[in-house]
Amino acid sequence: MRINTPDDWWELLDASWPDILNIFRRLVALDTYVWDETTSKDDLPLKHDHTLLQELHNLRTARNHKQLHHWLERVWGAAPDKATIHEWNSWSALCDLCSEYQVAYPPPMEQHLPEDNLR
Repeated sequence: MRINTPDDWWELLDASWPDILNIFRRLVALDTYVWDETTSKDDLPLKHDHTLLQELHNLRTARNHKQLHHWLERVWGAAPDKATIHEWNSWSALCDLCSEYQVAYPPPMEQHLPEDNLR
């Protein structure tokens, strides 16, 4: 599937969701708790009250593409570099969701000053 718009990205994610969760299950423990990036006053990571599986479902329900993309990239990076991985159901969809994210959600264009202002 070609990804050109945010709707395309979500359509592929939704259609591949059960397989993508299976890819996560192969590579990470979905029943572990999600750790916060911030720290407490004791410089210890703060523990969230939900598992990675719950986090993924919450992000999908909230349509939080930025954080979902973050987790997709992390699981893609954790995958073994073997040809057999391409046999996994929806592996190509996961790759497309990662690689085509910038097409569906392009970064904001830099504001350029008119040439006259550069002199």
